[in-house]
Amino acid sequence: KNCKMDKHDHVLFDFKNKIHMRYRDPRRFGFISYVKTCELNAHKFFSHLGPEPLSEIFDGDHLYDSCHHSLSPIKSVIMNASVVVGVGNIYANEALFLSNIRPQKKAHRVSKKSYGLLCKNIKKVLAESIKLGGTTFRDYVNTDQEPGLHQLYLRVYNRENKPCKTCQTHIKRVTQSGRSSFYCPECQK
Repeated sequence: KNCKMDKHDHVLFDFKNKIHMRYRDPRRFGFISYVKTCELNAHKFFSHLGPEPLSEIFDGDHLYDSCHHSLSPIKSVIMNASVVVGVGNIYANEALFLSNIRPQKKAHRVSKKSYGLLCKNIKKVLAESIKLGGTTFRDYVNTDQEPGLHQLYLRVYNRENKPCKTCQTHIKRVTQSGRSSFYCPECQK
């Protein structure tokens, strides 16, 4: 394969079997650090992080215990990496829609049952996105240089003023913590 460094490639790893691995980071959110696996949980960059959302540790009880006392909006709380890692803006919007929870709702007002459903839907949305190769809006491509297809199946994200796919009410957008939140005012009470 082509081993030329592209604009946002920061590191290229060459392996003996002539396979190459690139570290591409257009938004410069990431970093590379060498850490022994047995020391990973104690590393300063990881010790404060919540569980992976697709792990068994991440369940409705964990989510409830981590969030139910918070006065912050539920969307902000589930995007907090100390609660759960990897739930970005798009996936938070989609999981909240599937759970019938409005993104502005205060976390302490969400029921324990709804936290269980929200956890299930976070896992569902992430699994869907992985199966479809991710969500591509700008320049993301997979290892075969193909864009992800999850954006074709989004229910609310980036659909302001378009009809809800469930009830036909127009999707609304609000800004929370500098990020756009999309929701259906009828489905998400």
